[in-house]
Order: sequence, then C-alpha cells, then structure tokens
Amino acid sequence: MTSITIEMLGQAAVSGGPSCLTSVTELEPAAGSHASVAPAKFASGLSNDKKGAYAYERRFLSGELRSAVL
Repeated sequence: MTSITIEMLGQAAVSGGPSCLTSVTELEPAAGSHASVAPAKFASGLSNDKKGAYAYERRFLSGELRSAVL
C-alpha cells in the first residue's frame, strides 16, 4: 500500500490536479469475521412506519449507473 506524503498532497493541490482523494479501508464486523452486517436504517418519515428505511444513492459500477445502499 502506498503512503500519502505531504509532497503528493502538494502536487495534487495545483490547478488541474486530482479532484478527489480516495481511501480504501478493509473492515471487519466487531463480532468477528463471520458475523452478519446490515446497512444502517433511517426513519422513513411516515408516522405509522416503525421499520425505518435504507438510504440509497446512485453510483456508477463498471460504467453502469446503479442504486447502492449506503
């Protein structure tokens, strides 16, 4: 894995440089590697709905626009 240096950040901070910084971190569930993980749920806004709702976002995956659960 490549470490980010102050020099790399300085080169990226010029006009025409990269437009974003991406960081990938591999995570594991707190209960162990075989524990289940589910997306967070948010209040749906409906007074009679106690189940909640997932937050979705449109993202490109292999050049195709898809819905992704956050």
